[in-house]
Amino acid sequence: MGKMIYTITKSSAKRWSDEETFMMLKAVQDRDLLEVYGGKLHLPEKSKGTAKLTKDLNDKFGKDRSVAAVSARFYEFQKQFGWPECIDLVGGAIAIDRLQKEHDDVKDQSDDGLMLIDVHAFHHHVIHGNHDYNSALLAARVD
Repeated sequence: MGKMIYTITKSSAKRWSDEETFMMLKAVQDRDLLEVYGGKLHLPEKSKGTAKLTKDLNDKFGKDRSVAAVSARFYEFQKQFGWPECIDLVGGAIAIDRLQKEHDDVKDQSDDGLMLIDVHAFHHHVIHGNHDYNSALLAARVD
C-alpha cells in the first residue's frame, strides 16, 4: 500500500463581508476586467487584472484568497443576481446595515431614549448632505 500524500492549501472558503464583495464587484466594473467566453461574461482567472484585484482585496481585508476564489465569488453573484445589478444589491445592503448601526448608536448613546440636540446644527448637517438623519443627530447632540 502506497503512502497517501496530503496537500495543505489555504482555504478560499472564508466568509466574505459585504464590504469585500462590494469592493470586488466595483473594481471588476471600474477596471473593466470582464471578458466574454462562450457568450457569457466571466472574470478570467489567468489575467493580470484579476491577479491585481485579488492582491488588492487581500491587502485591504487581511485575507489570503486565491484568484480562483475571487473569480468564483464574482460568478456566484453574477449568476444569482445578474450583472451589473449585483453591485446595487450589495451596495444597498451595506447602506441599510450602516443606517441600522447609526440608529442603534443613537439609541445606545442616549439616556432613557432621550437626547438633547442643537436643532440648528441638526438642520445644518441634514441640509448640507454631509450626514444622514442618524449621524446628524449624533453630530448635533448637546452633552
